[in-house]
Amino acid sequence: MSKEKPKGLEPIKIDRQPTVLEGNDRITQVVSLNYEQRGVEPFVIRSVADRLLSISDDGPYSRRVRVGQEWQPFDLGWFKPEDIGVLVLENLSGPDKSVRLLIEVGVPTDTLTWLVYPGWPFYGTPTRIDLMKMRCVGGEVRCKTTVFPK
Repeated sequence: MSKEKPKGLEPIKIDRQPTVLEGNDRITQVVSLNYEQRGVEPFVIRSVADRLLSISDDGPYSRRVRVGQEWQPFDLGWFKPEDIGVLVLENLSGPDKSVRLLIEVGVPTDTLTWLVYPGWPFYGTPTRIDLMKMRCVGGEVRCKTTVFPK
């Protein structure tokens, strides 16, 4: 059995070397989504981007929480809703667990929601985090929320 990686699945390289920032803080995202199908070359989407943040003494806030079947707000720590630059939610149940649970994210009064699969992250810049909530589909799950400043 060959140990070669399929084409397109090489690690993503960031073109610049990490530097100590003198001005604004920066957040960088590196994403590689790979769709593999029998007998076909993998379909790969790659994205590397960064964004400067405002100058702040506040670093990220990160907390592990349990999410049940009832809608609950996001734990924002010391951040005010208007000061959130990026919110990250990680579903900590994974493929190695006996129970794989989905986290639903959205506005409880709306029919449009997002599902976060086990082991996957969900992130973005919410415009109304005060309206957004999360819940577990079918039980209780551990997750981690991280908030970065604007």
